[in-house]
Amino acid sequence: MIWHIYDQSQVVDGAKATARKTAMEAADQIEEFLVDIPGVAQTMADDLTSGKQASDTLEDRLKKDLLAHPKISAITACYTPEFASEFSTKFKQNLYCPYSWLDGDKIPVIVRVDEYYDYTQPDGTIGPDGPIRTIWYHVPLEEGEGWGEPYKGTANHWSGYGTPFFYINPTTQEQTVAGIIAAELTLDDLQTLVASTIVGDFGAGYGFIISQAGKFISHPINSFVADNKTIHDFDGSLSIETLQATVDAASKEIIVADHVDNRSGQQSWVFLAPVETNEWWVGIVLNKGEAFRSSGTVDRLRRQRIGLAIGLIAFFSFLSVPIFRAHRGGFLNLWAVSITVSALSIAGITYMWILYSANLSRADESNIVLLDRATLEQTVANLSGDVSEAVTVRADEFLKPTLITIPTGVFIRSLRFDGARNMFVTGQIWQKYSNSLPDWVKPAIGDGLPGFILPQADITYSEDVDELYRRIDGDQEIIGWSFRANLRQDFDFSRFPIDREEARIRILHKDFDQGVLLTPDLVSYSITDPAALPGLDRDNIVLPGWDVEESFFSLRVTDYNTDFGIQSRGRLKNFPELYFNVSLSRRILDPFISRMIPLALVALLLFAVLIIVTSRRERIGVLGFSTSAVLSYCAFLLFVVVVSQISLRLDLTAQGLLYMEFFYFVIYGAILSVSLNSILFATAPDLRFMQYRDNLVMELLFWPMLCGLILIVTLLRFS
Repeated sequence: MIWHIYDQSQVVDGAKATARKTAMEAADQIEEFLVDIPGVAQTMADDLTSGKQASDTLEDRLKKDLLAHPKISAITACYTPEFASEFSTKFKQNLYCPYSWLDGDKIPVIVRVDEYYDYTQPDGTIGPDGPIRTIWYHVPLEEGEGWGEPYKGTANHWSGYGTPFFYINPTTQEQTVAGIIAAELTLDDLQTLVASTIVGDFGAGYGFIISQAGKFISHPINSFVADNKTIHDFDGSLSIETLQATVDAASKEIIVADHVDNRSGQQSWVFLAPVETNEWWVGIVLNKGEAFRSSGTVDRLRRQRIGLAIGLIAFFSFLSVPIFRAHRGGFLNLWAVSITVSALSIAGITYMWILYSANLSRADESNIVLLDRATLEQTVANLSGDVSEAVTVRADEFLKPTLITIPTGVFIRSLRFDGARNMFVTGQIWQKYSNSLPDWVKPAIGDGLPGFILPQADITYSEDVDELYRRIDGDQEIIGWSFRANLRQDFDFSRFPIDREEARIRILHKDFDQGVLLTPDLVSYSITDPAALPGLDRDNIVLPGWDVEESFFSLRVTDYNTDFGIQSRGRLKNFPELYFNVSLSRRILDPFISRMIPLALVALLLFAVLIIVTSRRERIGVLGFSTSAVLSYCAFLLFVVVVSQISLRLDLTAQGLLYMEFFYFVIYGAILSVSLNSILFATAPDLRFMQYRDNLVMELLFWPMLCGLILIVTLLRFS
């Protein structure tokens, strides 16, 4: 017991230690990434202040510094109107603000901000093309040097270091602010940097950065940054004040907090490490469930629990002998041991059933389970760099990153099993196509072909898939279809009747070979907790003999062994496919009543046959014992059991041996043993152990042997 608990705690502690280390390394990498940026801006400001940097060569200096420091996304030098007069003869307004950035070929480009808008206007002023952002100019001008809060510019989200430069009056030596230098970073670059530090399997977690004011600078969900959400919005128990107070009070370098996502119900650890350079914080979110989804962890813990149970059964079985004083040979004492051993075996069987039933199907390590948007975005970003170059050619002509993602939702209205290899499903599928997507991705109106394919389905798309609607919602088009399909899936009924199944609907885009990935449209579900059964018509789905436990989306990475006939693209590797999963558990009551109770009754009847075996003449006259009668009786029971087993196999149409069939084999062995016992009892009177107290040894061994064999079979099948 102690060993098992210790191993469990070791798994959790190991996962937390890894995440803690990851958070610290991420903070160190951010620190290293940012450390040179203030110096670049400050050096340029000092040179402008001292006159070392002439204003007429400022644009060349901007290009030079940008090439020398590729970590910086852009450098801007803006003069105040009072000191931009020397440029007023060239341009209509008394402003000068060159902005340098690297184009796609890593060549520095100069753009004049003052030619597009008046950067001296208050931040958020409505211009011809909407609100203009000037926070990058006003903050260093008014507050001095320092790292600014994140903001959304015209084409990107930014955060950076700004510092003013000055004009020094040669007579009075008084300093007057003449402008600002801003060295800025795109938040996409920061998110890529944080994402590169995440360790573990896909879907294990994600990273983010918050500013000194607690606002998100980087997060897999862009709206967290765009809407200026704070760490308190992410988790009500956290705030920038509590983080700072905790670090100062406890002198810790890292903070660990528990977090529960309200929509998905997913429990996580949040590790927060400070970045000293600018008082930012790096956060690493690790899903608690992933601590047990690493390779071999789930199986190892289950085996440990089973091993612990078997050890306890063996210990108490041996302990029952001295407890009940069976060594004295008393009738009641021997029966007490026999009943105890049998009861312990039944308890062990029941425990292994419960243990297996609690092992959810989504613990399958081939599943990248996607329950929340942040994990989804992080996973897609990670997978984009892991897909074969065969899919990047056409995708990169239009979009970056490599994979073109299309949010896809599923709503299942009915579901039923047709044997062990077929599943009939009806429901709806919808997809969201952004206006920025190329036309070849979108399904054309009237062509009858949806934007998805169901590779498992026996389906005619022109007959079994109907387009229901097309709607324009903001900058995207939403298309919905109804479908009905007979899906081929090889269900594993080998553990019947204690079996669990995962009905999987595999969904691909018709252009998956060109880098089009379907992702779950999680925002369309009010709750994504698998136990709440998102995407299922809960009131109308009827599956006789089954309980629906969970529904969830996942991605499974597939390595195709073909180029699909397009040799110029090469073989498609590591491509993620979308699955909608429904976890089911069989209702044990039905098979228990129809299959197990009859077998138990057969076992009781066989035990009754052992009871009537006797060599006493007075009892023979009463019980009517004879070997021929016993053999006839056993033959009749054998016929009943055989018919029941054949019926079981016909009902399930399963391949291989079922767990339930071993019960039949044990009963076959019991029938054979009782038959042989009656023959030997009648024909071998010299066998003392059989004649002992009128066949008492066989009576005592019957139930322990029967239950023990089933326990061994259960152990082999479920361990």
